[in-house]
Amino acid sequence: MGVLLIISFLCWQYYLEKRQQDLSQPRTVWTAPPLMKLSMWGRARGRFTVMQFIACMNWAAFTCWLVWVQLYYQDYLGLTPILTMIRVLPITFVGIAANVIIAVIIGRVDVQYIVCACALFYAFATRNLTSYNSG
Repeated sequence: MGVLLIISFLCWQYYLEKRQQDLSQPRTVWTAPPLMKLSMWGRARGRFTVMQFIACMNWAAFTCWLVWVQLYYQDYLGLTPILTMIRVLPITFVGIAANVIIAVIIGRVDVQYIVCACALFYAFATRNLTSYNSG
């Protein structure tokens, strides 16, 4: 059922986008601008689509990892949900800080340098860091 709803949504958005491009068609309540123009997925010869797919897979992997970490802390180590929350809570603060830092520097620093700096930090991170010792 969900697949049919997604397909019908995509077909409706395609219809609305084509209807908006044809200026000779009258505007009605049922022909509002599309929520998502399907033509945007072909921008930059498909690079936008690839970028969105990578972001989706990254988010899915992170969410799955978070579920397994919580199961590990509670079932294997026998921690309470509160103690598990305390160990997972720094992820929230680091994520907020990373978003703020990236928002400030993304327009000033080339993305390749940002990625290299993050990769070097991750490569040289030791087990003595707090985030590795909390479990």
